[in-house]
Amino acid sequence: MSIRFFTIILTLLIFTTSSVFAQEIKIGGLTDCTGATSDVGKDYALGLVEAFNYVNDTGGINGKKIKYTWFDYGYRIPEAITKYNFLKRMGVIAIEGWGTGDTEALSPTV
Repeated sequence: MSIRFFTIILTLLIFTTSSVFAQEIKIGGLTDCTGATSDVGKDYALGLVEAFNYVNDTGGINGKKIKYTWFDYGYRIPEAITKYNFLKRMGVIAIEGWGTGDTEALSPTV
C-alpha cells in the first residue's frame, strides 16, 4: 500500500508543479463538427472556443491564458483515438470530449 500511496503523491506533485510553473494552461478538445452528431456538436465546439476566449479576455486563470487546441473527429472513433493521443503528447492537462462512442472507446485508456 505504501508504494501505491507514494506513486499517487509523486504523480500529483509532478502534475501540480508542472501546472504551477507553466506560462499557459493547455486544454484539448475532441468535437464532432462534421459527423453524425454535428448538428449539436458544432454549437458545442463554438461554445467551448467562446468560453475559453472569454476566460482569456478577462485575465485567464490566475493570470495564465488557456491554450485550447481542439479537433473535429467527425464522430469516427479511430480518429478520436488518434487525436486523443496527439493531445496527450502535446501535454494538455484536460480534454473536453463530445460523444458516447469516443468516450466509451477512450475510457479504458483515460
